Amino acid sequence: NPDLDRRAEFIDKIRSGCSADEWAEEYCCIPNTDAGAYLTYDLIDGCVDRGLRLAASIDDLPDDEAQFFGYDVGRRHDLCVLWVTGLVGDVLHTRMLTVLQGEERRFSHQERLLDGLLRRPAVRRGCIDQTGMGEQLAEQRAERFPGRVEGVVLSGPRKLAIAAPFKGLFEDRRIRIPDDDALREDLHKTRKTLTKGGNVRLEADRDEAGHADRFWAGALMSDA
Repeated sequence: NPDLDRRAEFIDKIRSGCSADEWAEEYCCIPNTDAGAYLTYDLIDGCVDRGLRLAASIDDLPDDEAQFFGYDVGRRHDLCVLWVTGLVGDVLHTRMLTVLQGEERRFSHQERLLDGLLRRPAVRRGCIDQTGMGEQLAEQRAERFPGRVEGVVLSGPRKLAIAAPFKGLFEDRRIRIPDDDALREDLHKTRKTLTKGGNVRLEADRDEAGHADRFWAGALMSDA
């Protein structure tokens, strides 16, 4: 049937001119769960290393590589996350990804954890969330370990400034992350939106799984 052949050719032409996600959402009425996500599932999954083994404590970290960390501070509501990577060639391999629980979130424990980490010669530099309750933690670490720690106030513009290079690591596949569902969903949670004034903003829903705290620990690590 010539009409059916022309219809098929027309559909093939339209389909070839758009991505799989666009075809599913725009022409098949299948909602795209990646819509608006700053890090898509494809970007995240492309950097998963299923053979990656993480250190259970800072004492288990290797000593023969340059390491960098990001620390997102939390106490009661949001998560408190430490992300440590080691540089192998030009690729950052996750060495430790720790979510502090219970008594570990006491500030005295957080201070000991960060000081112990920074006493390791392999740890070259780290960035600590200095927003709100992180002010004292970041300031004291910067005084004790000059040149190796920076406090970062996560304002809107600064969030964008550190998130873009973090996303670039995934786009260039220069980061390796563990195969972990909680991490995957956390990284995917951050979304790019536009304000009424046309400004770009990064935001995430707050739920029992956190407030994209792993994402921001990673972005701080990337900034370090």
